[in-house]
Amino acid sequence: MVCQRCGAKGLTEQKLCPKCQQKEAKAMIAQPSNKLFVATKLIFKDIFRYGKSLRRADYWYGTLGLFLLDSLVYLLVRSLDQVKWHLYLTQSFRVLHLLSELTSYLFTLMLVVTFFVSLSAQVRRLHDVGIASGWVLLGFFPLTLPILLVLLCQPAKKGENTYLTEKQNSVGAAFYRMKGAIVLVLLVTSLLVLLTTQTAKRMFFQWQFEQAFEQLQTKGPEYLE
Repeated sequence: MVCQRCGAKGLTEQKLCPKCQQKEAKAMIAQPSNKLFVATKLIFKDIFRYGKSLRRADYWYGTLGLFLLDSLVYLLVRSLDQVKWHLYLTQSFRVLHLLSELTSYLFTLMLVVTFFVSLSAQVRRLHDVGIASGWVLLGFFPLTLPILLVLLCQPAKKGENTYLTEKQNSVGAAFYRMKGAIVLVLLVTSLLVLLTTQTAKRMFFQWQFEQAFEQLQTKGPEYLE
């Protein structure tokens, strides 16, 4: 028989090898009652560890926790919009500009973190089912998204599942040993995304202005009517 967790061979009757049995016993003793908090912490902790697997309950509890956190951030951004309106009425334009940049960055950070957390959790859930990580691309297309949801709801594959053993290279292991590296990557990535989107918006508005100016020169003042 083969160990259902680590894949060790040569077992007689037990489903887990003695080493995995000890780990499972310790986990059952130290398991907290708050599954929502534990699962949410787990998907954030392994945000860039695509070589692992994730149990079905941990995935859905973690997804629920991520949704609740995103909702809190959204409510915070909406409440800051009310503050910005008050600053506009009081003509505090400098503070208004800083607060607008802060809310934009906070919203962008939420989107970036949600993307990476969801993508990593889906890959690890597919590994637990025994499916290659490439199937996660189904979630990028609306027509194939239901297929991915069905796969994410499948139970864990027991027995011969090569994805249960974590496959992490030396670069990934060194990255995780650097404290704060993950947070720094997320902050920098969010900043780059925000700068890129703002630059694209400015270019689009500039293009619209140039098009309108050319139309005005061609058709004359009646174009404005």
